[in-house]
Amino acid sequence: ETRPRPSMRFDVIGVLALCGAAAGASAVHGSVRAPAAAWSWHTSRATKVSRVALSMDAEAPSARVRWLPPFGSDRTDVLDGPTEASTEAEVEEDVLTLPVFPLGVCYLPFTSHVLNIFEPRYRQMYSDILFNGSRRFVVTMVDGDTGRLAKTGVVFYLDELKEVSEQTGDAVKYVCQHSVIGRVDIEAILNPSAWETRETYLKARVRMLPETAD
Repeated sequence: ETRPRPSMRFDVIGVLALCGAAAGASAVHGSVRAPAAAWSWHTSRATKVSRVALSMDAEAPSARVRWLPPFGSDRTDVLDGPTEASTEAEVEEDVLTLPVFPLGVCYLPFTSHVLNIFEPRYRQMYSDILFNGSRRFVVTMVDGDTGRLAKTGVVFYLDELKEVSEQTGDAVKYVCQHSVIGRVDIEAILNPSAWETRETYLKARVRMLPETAD
């Protein structure tokens, strides 16, 4: 399968929906063990982009991170009940159902990243996206204090997966290389109860966002 080739243009102001709160985000999610150098690079890069964008228009509405309501609240943007059998089902041309992998790290469009996967629910997620051929999932920031998810996330495309169970004594299942191929807005979390039970990964209905020239 040929990986989608994204345009190399993106809206610098719009990227703040992903990285504006990086300084206050929680530590890296429990399913990812990122080297300290990687964390430093992401944080410094996000800070630089934030400063550039804010200097362009400090009052821009899109410069504020938009958060979904907390899990367990009276949410109007969350559905709970039967979901699609597959992890990706097309609803409209630009609306998809995709797995969600919340992380406490800011990621920028058109960058590459390695994740080490060890939690059972995310082991299953990778098996699912390989089986159905999608190879895609959404990464969005999570607020460590409130548990709220950022409304805007990025789409990770799985470029390469290495099985390392034997080498790590099953402490880590996969080492995965990804490309960030675009941004999405989360319209609805389809199985919010999974946030509490941790029995499976979250799934969401998302809308692809256009990338425009800066």
